Amino acid sequence: MIDMQMPGMSGESLAQVIRADKRLNKLGLIMLSSLGSRAEATLMESLENTIYLTKPVRRKELETALERSLIKHDVSAKPEMPSIPDKKTEVQQASILLVEDNIVNQQVALGMLKKMGYSVDIANNGAEAIQVLQRGSYRLILMDIQMPIMDGLETTKQIRSAKSGKGPDIANPDIPIIAMTAHAMPGDKENCLAIGMNDYMPKPISPTELRRVLEKWLKDETPTAPAPPELMPVTEVKQKKPAQLPVWDPSELVARMMNDEETARTVAEIFVETSALTVESLKTAIDKSNFDEAGKIVHTLKGASANIGSQSLAIAASELEQAILKNDYNALSKLTENVENLFLDLEKAIKSKWF
Repeated sequence: MIDMQMPGMSGESLAQVIRADKRLNKLGLIMLSSLGSRAEATLMESLENTIYLTKPVRRKELETALERSLIKHDVSAKPEMPSIPDKKTEVQQASILLVEDNIVNQQVALGMLKKMGYSVDIANNGAEAIQVLQRGSYRLILMDIQMPIMDGLETTKQIRSAKSGKGPDIANPDIPIIAMTAHAMPGDKENCLAIGMNDYMPKPISPTELRRVLEKWLKDETPTAPAPPELMPVTEVKQKKPAQLPVWDPSELVARMMNDEETARTVAEIFVETSALTVESLKTAIDKSNFDEAGKIVHTLKGASANIGSQSLAIAASELEQAILKNDYNALSKLTENVENLFLDLEKAIKSKWF
């Protein structure tokens, strides 16, 4: 199994080297890509015994790929092509580009959008988004702000600069761009609009707010879907302390996934798998006094926790993030311990319900 986007040597290059080596060229390869490029898929199809999957990969897709590659060793059947837009059929095939680096947040947004009837492609950061936009055309972008490699603000500037011919070659540089951020601080919305974004949604995003924004900017292209459920307003949640809230409210996650319990369970499973490493990375960063990195890590944890229905952990993570931003180093040990303990309680709660 090989990731397509890697520094030094890309997955594509590695696959071609393996296929050129007589000792290795019969190995089954499963290529994993976050771009979901039609050109990538076509190239991988041309290599013998190679299966191409677009991330995030669902369990059933992976099981099928492994069965074909390992058990039957029969990959002669063509893999399903990823949903990458042809410019002639962009509205039908991929109307929205989701630019988000956290896999939990990706899955939550993807689940809501698909339930609403939209077709979606995903980019993991701004640099990937620029690449995707150079290959195809979309009707709207949902843009996270804080991302590695290239953040949402710089990405928006580059997209808008294409209008003057100075930026990347993008078919629609005036595309509506909707900011998504877990900061939700005074002035955030104004900053986003000032650099060329069209609208703004604070995280965690509710289905109702997402529907409102999409209907506003896509107008006649909005598909018909059931009205999304209401969730507790973020402002009401933020007024409470972690101890005043349950460690986890699974009904909130199910409601956010528009009553799709199977997708909610998948999101919870991904959260447990990824956030255990996130918490360990957070502790390591703080122990090493790498506070810039710790701030980024806890920001990611805050957004993912809110999305899966753990407002207590989201608030605890927010308190730690604020302490880091204010250089309140005396409070870090206690706040970090609180985050870790709440995560362990949350992990137990999720596993006892679904796993």
